[in-house]
Amino acid sequence: MLETLITLAIITIWLLGSANVQTFALRLNKAAQFRTQAVLLASEMAERIEANKDYALTGGYAYSGGAATSTTRLAATLPSGTATITPDTSNPIIVTYTIVVNWTDRRTEQTYGSTGAGSTAGVEASSYTATRTLFNDTN
Repeated sequence: MLETLITLAIITIWLLGSANVQTFALRLNKAAQFRTQAVLLASEMAERIEANKDYALTGGYAYSGGAATSTTRLAATLPSGTATITPDTSNPIIVTYTIVVNWTDRRTEQTYGSTGAGSTAGVEASSYTATRTLFNDTN
């Protein structure tokens, strides 16, 4: 009888451990999905910049927030998703665009800060940064 109780206790502990590992894996899978979406959307923005090279070389794709096509998709794909596109036009021959995609990831139920209205308690801020360099080969 004692052997049966010990066996049941061991199996119960093993099952609880397995359930915890599965829960943790699901959380990490969701975070990986968000990162993948951020990479895809930043790449899409970079390709759109490259597609209109003449306009891009003037620094015309500077952007922060708003409702452009890519950021509308970004907000629909990532929780609290935003994007910033910053051109470096200090050299007229080489223009470098920095694309930063930000989102929040509520993976934990722990409180990291205050818990008032507008609080970001339990929220992990994430970002992905990509750069695209364009060369002005007309000069």
